[in-house]
Amino acid sequence: MPDWLRRQFSQAFYFKDKYRIKLLNDFWFTFLEKEKNKEKNLG
Repeated sequence: MPDWLRRQFSQAFYFKDKYRIKLLNDFWFTFLEKEKNKEKNLG
């Protein structure tokens, strides 16, 4: 996980910002899925 995203998560959890936590989580899992699909298409 990139440092900038880790910092965003830390800040969101610190302030208990549920909306931001959900948004970042959705972003992270979407990113992982896209990366997985890229690997499948290359291999």
